[in-house]
Amino acid sequence: MVPYTRSGVDEVSVQSFMAAVRIGLKTRFGGKVDHLRMITQEEKGQDGKASRQYVLLYDSVPGGTGYLHELLANNAKTLIEVFKLALGQLTACSCNADPDKDGCYRCVYQYRLGKAMGLVSRDRARSILEYLIENIDQMERVASIAEIYINPNFDSELESRFIESLRRMSGQGGLPFIKLVQDIVQGKSGYLLEVGDQRYWIEPQVDINSRDGIDAASRPDFVLWPAQSRSKRRPIAIFCDGWTYHQSSTREDALKRSALVASGKYWVWSVTWEDVQSAMDGKIETILGDEFDSMCYNTKASLPPALRSMAGNSLWEHHAVAILLEWLSKPANELNDPFAEKIARLAGATAFRMIPNPADHDLAKARMSLADFFESIKAWVIESADKTVPCGNINSPYLILRYLWPSQLANPSIEIPISPGFLIYSNAQGISEPERHMMWRRWLWLFNIFQTLPGFFLATQDGLDLGDYENLKLIQSGKPETNGQGMAQAALWEIVIDQAMGSLASGLKVLMDLGIPPPDEVGFELEKDGSVIAEAEIAWSRLKIVLLMPSHAESTLVWEANDWEVLVAEGAWDQRLIEKIKELMLQVSKNPEN
Repeated sequence: MVPYTRSGVDEVSVQSFMAAVRIGLKTRFGGKVDHLRMITQEEKGQDGKASRQYVLLYDSVPGGTGYLHELLANNAKTLIEVFKLALGQLTACSCNADPDKDGCYRCVYQYRLGKAMGLVSRDRARSILEYLIENIDQMERVASIAEIYINPNFDSELESRFIESLRRMSGQGGLPFIKLVQDIVQGKSGYLLEVGDQRYWIEPQVDINSRDGIDAASRPDFVLWPAQSRSKRRPIAIFCDGWTYHQSSTREDALKRSALVASGKYWVWSVTWEDVQSAMDGKIETILGDEFDSMCYNTKASLPPALRSMAGNSLWEHHAVAILLEWLSKPANELNDPFAEKIARLAGATAFRMIPNPADHDLAKARMSLADFFESIKAWVIESADKTVPCGNINSPYLILRYLWPSQLANPSIEIPISPGFLIYSNAQGISEPERHMMWRRWLWLFNIFQTLPGFFLATQDGLDLGDYENLKLIQSGKPETNGQGMAQAALWEIVIDQAMGSLASGLKVLMDLGIPPPDEVGFELEKDGSVIAEAEIAWSRLKIVLLMPSHAESTLVWEANDWEVLVAEGAWDQRLIEKIKELMLQVSKNPEN
């Protein structure tokens, strides 16, 4: 089976993998392998799940030559050797030195491939083999290929490729080191993501609805939860969108994503196939920002002095996966999310360039169009900020930006107020499908940035006409109100319960159910002058409280001498701990500087 969780199951992966296997066979058996033939076999996924792609290797000589038996004998020792030899040939080939080549006849290309040769990629083949060999020590025997495990929480090939694309972006374009480890999140097979020194839990297929305070129910493909429970960064709902399906669901998609952002509990992030493919190739650039100048009336030099530094920001040159990782690499604190603020100022600076100059008579039509738009929705639109001016583009009837630009945006020391804005996609049939596809991609990509302006919605023209956004409750301010810690804390508590002593499990679950914040560390050591002077099973570092196992009770005086509150896990320890934590949290809330 071609391992789609690493490079997808598109035809490029299949043909590249087959070409690599041929290289390994020829190297291992001296080139006398023309009688070993290959064909592909696809097993369609049920209920919209990902398909499985297989390569079938068979011997065309009647009675066989024994090569296939040799490949699988001794726990497939020879087959593993074939993979390693193929990888060696691909890595050593001189065509790697030519940046314009992705293979040659000395490695993956073969005349007998015919039309399929255009689908063969040396780099793709190499990445598949690297992943196989890297994990070869985890090989398991199964009774049937039907038993090969595929993550059931991946609904599509694009989702699996998105996860892999995060890993591929490690160190690319100035991004920090990225590490992805499979783990259990909320009882599902998920991931722990490390972007530099920032950590996040990735939970797949999360149902979010009215019980979570969301006006329109949705099921993001992934939710990224900050691993630090005190972080003010909102969880980010990830949507992996393919054009084939989502071109007919734009109205529904826009309402769901606007509802998530309007709740003040989530950010949303849309990635398309093109974003993920660029990330898989290790690239960070995008062409989606090329049309900015045609959307604007003013040059970058016209920006207010406080926003002028945003003019050359490179985020507008990066695809969605790269921008997401750059955001995730920046820390948020207990008070705000500085990088979200930076993105909002960037969006505001870009919107400023779409304010038509009132002294320019040629822009009278633009000013009229903007005024008419806000006049048409004034009966229901959210309350706008004081001292606003309409802005937006008139260069396209298919992708429309409308925003009441507040004067406070020109002053970085003032919080950005709520002011209505819409990024509108019109799925009109007056342009070709490739042009509509490009408009759709730009619509989703732009909203990744503009959502950070309080009051900004993702919309479609038919959704506006039919009143989709009239009843959305906007619950947010310029700074995030919450980061949805309820579900994030539950995930952290599960990890704590799994790591702590088993005898503590029932008591820890009581703390979790009461909404007590999870501890910072399991297995905490108190150090002094470079030496460990005491040990605790669990520690809440900010509150300076530790829970000791009875075997460590003798160290109580040491902890107390160093200004720590101490409880020993005996008797009704959980109730005493609840009371003590609530007492300390109340003290902190009254005097947060302590």
